[in-house]
Amino acid sequence: MKDRYHQHLEDEPNKEQKKLSEEITIINPPLFSHDGHLSAGQLVSITLVDVTYRYFRDKAKVTNYASRAYNVQGKPAESEETSNTDLITFVKDANVRTSKLAEQIEQEKEKLGVLGSGFEFVDSSKSSQATAQKRFIDLCEKGLIFRNGRRFFLNSDLAVKTHDMTKVIETIEFHPKNLKNTINQLLNDAVTPIELTKDRLFATPLPIHVCGKCDVDFMSSDVSFPIDPRVNPAECLNCHHISVNDPRDTLAPLFDLTQQGHYLSPDHSGTVVQICGRNVLTKYIFFSLLINTALDGRPPFDVLITHGFLNDQNGKRMAKWNENMVFVNELLNQFHPDAIRFSILKTLSLNDNSSNFDQRQLEYGQKFIYKIGNLRKLFKLNNINLAETPLDEAFFSKYQRLMERFDYKLAFTLTEKYLSTISSDVARGRESGMVDMQDKSIRYKTAILALQPFLPNITGQSIAELF
Repeated sequence: MKDRYHQHLEDEPNKEQKKLSEEITIINPPLFSHDGHLSAGQLVSITLVDVTYRYFRDKAKVTNYASRAYNVQGKPAESEETSNTDLITFVKDANVRTSKLAEQIEQEKEKLGVLGSGFEFVDSSKSSQATAQKRFIDLCEKGLIFRNGRRFFLNSDLAVKTHDMTKVIETIEFHPKNLKNTINQLLNDAVTPIELTKDRLFATPLPIHVCGKCDVDFMSSDVSFPIDPRVNPAECLNCHHISVNDPRDTLAPLFDLTQQGHYLSPDHSGTVVQICGRNVLTKYIFFSLLINTALDGRPPFDVLITHGFLNDQNGKRMAKWNENMVFVNELLNQFHPDAIRFSILKTLSLNDNSSNFDQRQLEYGQKFIYKIGNLRKLFKLNNINLAETPLDEAFFSKYQRLMERFDYKLAFTLTEKYLSTISSDVARGRESGMVDMQDKSIRYKTAILALQPFLPNITGQSIAELF
């Protein structure tokens, strides 16, 4: 007789999906850093990216591109700028602050067991700035950008018409599926110009000179990217006046963040997976789709996976202005890294709904980690070698089916319950004096391998000691 977890898997409809290629590229979501610490909300996307990377890396060549991070500390720092601080000094100091933020965030990700998921700050990375500037100029050459005063805008209406966006959307696999309707609606409403410049000092410089005398914009000759017309004077091609741009003539961070298309070669045939929260759908995802399709003739991703908002335990959206942010560094002082990942996965919403960050899930996650560890000690005490133990193929093959259609929530929930039944059965067996170690070892090995993408730290310890 099948247990209820096997039965649940068999009852799941056989959803059609695209066959993944042998090369998978994961595009990380944008990361906005407030103070150099990851928030619980950011950890949702980061955990999903890590789960994807860990699961598929043994099945395909997986490339995990860095998050395009944006240092929001630059804004308050700029408001405190004094007339005695020149642009070069200000940017140099901001770069130092940004490097410290990056180091702190990398340390937290390492403690959480996050693999291959680096990031770079677009407002300080020379390579990111060069990419953004080149692609901005490409848009200009395609006639998709216009200027109003010193501000530059994307002609959204023209950008949508560069390709048949209805057909483009049909090539993308959406999770959840109703995302397709949302994206189509956004494209249908894309008539408002999008500003591509931003009034910031610490950002990618506008790659086009604007003459301070005759107001004509022009490109410098012999350009080596990245360029900075704010500090490098050039002669106007119209009136021959030599001038520099305003210190705040910079590109909007949103433009920098969405230039995924440059990662992919023209003949790229792999599967590109984009993971992000629903909160960036109307700006980041829409803008990325619009810009990259206009420039490259294809969407910047083949699969789009989104998750809902993360609220605090009272159901109020986590936000800096609500003063209810939960930060990972604080959680790491109290809980096992996998307990934190556990709580994120248990409260995960892969649809339109938001979910509440629940302290009880952290505490339960801690107990679940102990449960895995106690079972490991039991098998080690009984000299069980899991390397020679077969898998529960029925469960594992259906778990794989869920994972390969990106149904991580269900795959994790069922595997968590699957392992919990092992612990319960062992407890009952001890009471009766009869524990079938062979059966339990098969199920434990199956659970450990299935949980590995989700809880890499504790499962890695079991693999190291028992395999």
